[in-house]
Amino acid sequence: EPWIQQSPAELWLSPGATAELSCSISGSTDRANWYREKPDGSLEWIYWSAAASNPKGKYSGTVRAPGIFSLSISNVQREDSGYYYC
Repeated sequence: EPWIQQSPAELWLSPGATAELSCSISGSTDRANWYREKPDGSLEWIYWSAAASNPKGKYSGTVRAPGIFSLSISNVQREDSGYYYC
């Protein structure tokens, strides 16, 4: 049965810092999609992490190892607070 594990569970940063999130996915996949939960509870797609990913605004990411994907959010601000999912 496939599984997904994200880390860290919580992250507290000062404005201007860079958030680093990680997602481990079992099985053979070459990319991970990242979503942010909006205030109304819906999910907004923000980025996909893969070997060929290019930065998109403040978001960037890649494959760190087979099945392990990263998301970086640069220059975080209060409005970046929320729940992120891969």
